Formats: sequence, C-alpha cells, structure tokens
Amino acid sequence: MKKHKLMALTLVCIATMLRTALSVPAHSYAGPAAAKWTFMVYAAGDNNLEHWFVQEFDKEYGTVGSDDNVKIVLLADRTPGYAKQAGNWEDSRFFYVEEGTTAAEGETWGEKNMGDPQTLIDFINYSKDNYPADKYALVMWGHSWAWRPDWTMWDDTDDDALDLDELAGVLHAVGGVDVVAYDACEVQTIEVETTWRGHVDYVVASQDTVWWEGFRQDRVLTALKADPGMTEQQLAVLLEQFFRITMQMEFLMQAMHQLRAWQYLLITI
Repeated sequence: MKKHKLMALTLVCIATMLRTALSVPAHSYAGPAAAKWTFMVYAAGDNNLEHWFVQEFDKEYGTVGSDDNVKIVLLADRTPGYAKQAGNWEDSRFFYVEEGTTAAEGETWGEKNMGDPQTLIDFINYSKDNYPADKYALVMWGHSWAWRPDWTMWDDTDDDALDLDELAGVLHAVGGVDVVAYDACEVQTIEVETTWRGHVDYVVASQDTVWWEGFRQDRVLTALKADPGMTEQQLAVLLEQFFRITMQMEFLMQAMHQLRAWQYLLITI
C-alpha cells in the first residue's frame, strides 16, 4: 500500500514538473530577493499595434531600466506584416528590462496567444516567482473596447481575445495586483471595474479612445525609481498624470480605489 502511494505521489510530482516546464522557459532571470515594486507589462502586439510597441519599448522602457528597488518585466507578442524593426521577430518574448535593453532582445517563450487567460497567468506567476516585490503593478497594453467580447488584448495569429469572464479566472488564479493600468481604449467601465473588484487597489484607465502614445512610462518609471517607497495610490496618480493627451482630445482618466469607493458606488446604483 505504501509503495502504491509513493508511486502515485511520484507521478503527480512528475506531471506537475512537466506542466510547469511547458508553460514557462527553463531559464529565469532571478533578481534580488526583495524589491519595492515589480512593474509588469503585458503587451499584446500581435496585431496592427506592433509598430507602436517597438517604438515605445526602446523609448520608454529601455531608456530607464530596472534597479534593486524597481523591477521592470515585460511579455510581448508580435505578428508578421506590420513592422520589421527590432529584428522582426514574430514570436512572444519575455524581457527583464535593464537600462539599454532594446526590443530586439528578450527571451523567447515560443508563440503565445495573448488572448488566452493561461498566458497572462503564466506571465504574472513567473514574474512574481522570479522578481518578488512588496507591491506589483500590471500594465495591460493592446486593443480593447470596454466590456465587449472579442476585443481586449486581441491576438491576430490566434484570432482570440481576453474577455472579462476569462480575466476573472486569471485574477482568482494569481491573487491580484496592487495597481493595474490599461494602455487600451475605453476600459474604464463599470463592467471592467466589477471584474477587478477585490483583486486590486487602483485601476487607471480611460473611458475614451486611447491613441498610440498612451502612458509616458519613461517618466512614470523614472519617478518610481526615484521614490520606490511610493504607495499604490501615489503610483496610480502618477500614471494618470503622465498619460499623454494627444490629438487635442481630453480623456477622462481615473485612479479608482476599489476597497473604499466600490461599496458607496454599488449602494448608489
């Protein structure tokens, strides 16, 4: 009986290790044990936004880079046919961003479907495991159209998107983050806020169209590195302040404190 139990346990362990090995690369960029912030960017560029991803990466992330207190990690997917810069790679790549890192680098994760909730789960868990921090920020970069299905984090190659019911499963699986910011269109809706409720302190997003420039992450990250002890609220407000206003349009950006404001909002409606 004991022998059978041992064999069953061994098989479970082997299956678990195989599943883990298939979901993330074997090599990891293990940073210091404790940072103040880990700044995670989920860049769904497998679509007509690919050119803007390449341009933003070098200008806004590689010019700043990580340090002992602020770790910048990014998972990006590209597609054939839109942009040929930065090596014209077409797979999905993980970046631990240091000063001088370019969009031509990164560690391949193969071809990932950015509309698959498991891809986001793997990215967040991998980042938390390898770059642990006191607080976590997540930037969702890509297409969106509020709560509507088949739009958010659209992936051309896999003809898929990350819908709200799938996002809810992701948040239950990873335990949430401290701040989330959407560099995507029309995300600040009650349906999206409801999905994040209980899994984040602040959501920073636009109720209107977001043009290609989006957040000025170079300024956000420079300020965060200068004051890594800033609170969740301070980072959320900072993200709002460095959201670029383009095309002379006024966008309403909100840094919403879920834990306090939601109860009053729900009572009101």
